[in-house]
Formats: sequence, structure tokens, C-alpha cells
Amino acid sequence: MIITKHIEGKVDRNYLYLEGVFEDINCNYFIKKIKDVTKTDNNENYKTHVKGKMTSWRFFYNDLKFLKLFRELVFYVDHNFNFPKYHLKDAWGYSIQKGEGSHFHHHNPHAWSGAIYLNDHDQALEFPDIRKSFKPKKGGFVLFSSGLTHGCLPHRSKKIKYGLSFNVALDSEGFPLTAVDNKDV
Repeated sequence: MIITKHIEGKVDRNYLYLEGVFEDINCNYFIKKIKDVTKTDNNENYKTHVKGKMTSWRFFYNDLKFLKLFRELVFYVDHNFNFPKYHLKDAWGYSIQKGEGSHFHHHNPHAWSGAIYLNDHDQALEFPDIRKSFKPKKGGFVLFSSGLTHGCLPHRSKKIKYGLSFNVALDSEGFPLTAVDNKDV
């Protein structure tokens, strides 16, 4: 993992914004799973802020390849921030086609959220609160405070954008983070 940008600041509140890239990620594995599941009834296609195809909210929650990536992010967060105990809440995948995007929204009440991109694409993830924009590239990721507004305008390219997103919640609810401490990950 290479961190290419690390920003902390204040927008009437403290926030986290972090950009980086995974050097070793099997994007084809995740893309195939997203393609396969969004063709079934087990999906959230066009039902959420994502105005495109989407897996169920927790589709990648127990996926060992996803958890391996997540563990790298957790290692960085734990060594650079002072969060109370937290855990992975949701982990989903999506594909965005020509004319699709996502409404501008936030992920409150979660602590922090992230997106991992599986291919290069021109449709940027916009953060108007902090005037930042993240252009997807294969293996690129962004972590951010869940309260930051973000979204994507509909794009005009015929190229499909693929990605993974997740939310992290404080340990007051849900399954503890130790669930990802599996030696097989």
C-alpha cells in the first residue's frame, strides 16, 4: 500500500481525508463478483444513493480478499489516528454505467468510510465540503470521515466504473473488529 495523499483539516468540524493506492489488488476477482451478484435478486440496484448497480450492503463483509485490503487500511488508521474502538459495518460493490452516478450524501452516523476503485475512470468522487475530488484509478482508494458529503455526477463515458465501498462504526453496535484478525486473511 502506498499513501499518496493524507489530509486532515476542519470544516466546522474535524475530518479525515486520505488518498492512496493498493499495489497488489485482484481487481478482476471483485469485478466478476460484482457483475455476477448484481444480475441476481440479491442486490440493491438503483435503490440507494448509488444510481447504478450495487451488491447488498454487506456482500463483501466476510470476503477474505476484501478483508485483507481492509486490514491494511486499519493498520494505517490505527497508527495515525486516535479513534475509539471500531468495526467494519458494511462492505459493498458497485458498477456505474454511462449516465449513472450517485446522489450527494454522507454516511453518518458511521465513524469513517472508504472507496476502493477497481479500474481507471474519469468520473471523479467529489467532496464539496472540503473542495476535494478523487479520480478513480485501478487500486486507488480514499478514506474519509463519514459525515463528509460526497457523490458523483452522471458520466458520459461508455466505460463502466467498478468499486468497493465500506463503512466503519464505533464499537457501540455490531460485530467487533477482531473478526478480521483471521490468519487466513
